[in-house]
Amino acid sequence: MNGLLRRQLSLARVVICVGFVGFLGAGLLAFRPAHVDRLESVAAYALLANGDLSVSPLDGRSIRTKVAEHELRQTSSRVLAPVVRNRLAVLLPAKRSELTQLAFVDMKTLNVLARGQLPGIDATADARVLLPLTRGRILVVGDRPAPPGRTPVAWIFDVTAAPKLVLTWSVRKSSTKNWTVFDAAVPATGDVVFLSYHGDCGKGSLCTTGADVVDLDSGKVLCRSKYRDSGCVNEIHGELAGRLDGAVATGGDEGEIVAASRDGLLVGRWRSQLPRNHLVRIAYDAQRRRAYIVGSCLYAGGYARIDIPRGLRWRRGLGAAGSDPVCGERISARKDVLAFAEGVERAGPSSSSIIIADARNGRIHRRVRTRAGAIDVLVAAQPRS
Repeated sequence: MNGLLRRQLSLARVVICVGFVGFLGAGLLAFRPAHVDRLESVAAYALLANGDLSVSPLDGRSIRTKVAEHELRQTSSRVLAPVVRNRLAVLLPAKRSELTQLAFVDMKTLNVLARGQLPGIDATADARVLLPLTRGRILVVGDRPAPPGRTPVAWIFDVTAAPKLVLTWSVRKSSTKNWTVFDAAVPATGDVVFLSYHGDCGKGSLCTTGADVVDLDSGKVLCRSKYRDSGCVNEIHGELAGRLDGAVATGGDEGEIVAASRDGLLVGRWRSQLPRNHLVRIAYDAQRRRAYIVGSCLYAGGYARIDIPRGLRWRRGLGAAGSDPVCGERISARKDVLAFAEGVERAGPSSSSIIIADARNGRIHRRVRTRAGAIDVLVAAQPRS
């Protein structure tokens, strides 16, 4: 009887110890900072001018893979987009008279799964912007010659397998202007696309600005412009980001963030608090209604978060006389992670920096030097191995 009692007491001690260790482990996990799990699930993907794709997690070594065998053309647009089955679509900026190529990269292994020419895009077209759509589709937007100017054009592809052209359209604009597409954004409704313009003046008065709201199925402009050289939302100049039923965007020299409805009406504007900048870069967290902006390395720089509709939340890195500002030419955000990069405009083809920051307060988490200038940067989920 005593032996049985001793065995029961020993077993009870083991159960208590195991339970205590389990409780302690759970407690340690419970007291782990909540943002760590969120931050660990994303990484900054950057396409470089030398054809490399650089992937920088929040901690640990950055890795690279070659997605193009030649130098890529300098561009100012979004060319990275996550698509179905943990693949990253990479639009490879082609030189003039060359055909546009698209590559697919496995986001878990970084293997290049496929690379080839996009059907339906001829050598006269300049494909500039890549956006993910629903149902395994992507939108590619650019422009083509319409002498003496250029006119916007778009292509929609199904990429559930090999890219298949679903439809294409051109926007009817005056051929006396350079309607060069700078950026595009699709709101959550998914039936329209905002196109912003930044056309060169060329040898005459060909310059353009502003943004149009275009039907995604037909290319029909759904709003009317007051000016010959502007889209219907004249206050927009630079990048766009889709929101529930419209878009938020930068305002160029005005240093503002503006919001427009799908009807082409201005519905909000906020001061960026980044003076001495030509503000054209923005990222937007639609779920939390937070806009992130970064000043160009060719101007005063700095970066900030604007909460919609409350306004400025924080501002950091603005350059002063004799100082070296924190700046960037590309910007992206996801959850609590913000990343921006020096573009090829400042860094050139030889080197650049990717800066990863905490989106909640703007504090810089790490800087990553790259071997070539960054063409685009994207903060995206990093699939677990």
